[in-house]
Amino acid sequence: QISLPAGSLHASESMQVHSTVPAGSVLEARSTLVQRSQRAGWIVSVLVSEITLDGAPVMTNRASVMTPIEAA
Repeated sequence: QISLPAGSLHASESMQVHSTVPAGSVLEARSTLVQRSQRAGWIVSVLVSEITLDGAPVMTNRASVMTPIEAA
């Protein structure tokens, strides 16, 4: 679970599903902060996540979060 500072906005998200996952599978998830910039009083963070099964991607995700600079 991730908590965000007050006033943060989940600005966008895109998801691509690559394959089905059998019930009971053990998955691995990894997220990377690929961009962090400041724009007009906001910190914009872009995260890319990948969920894999036996090393092969089953889902990829890209999310943008905006946080007010005064809350950061």
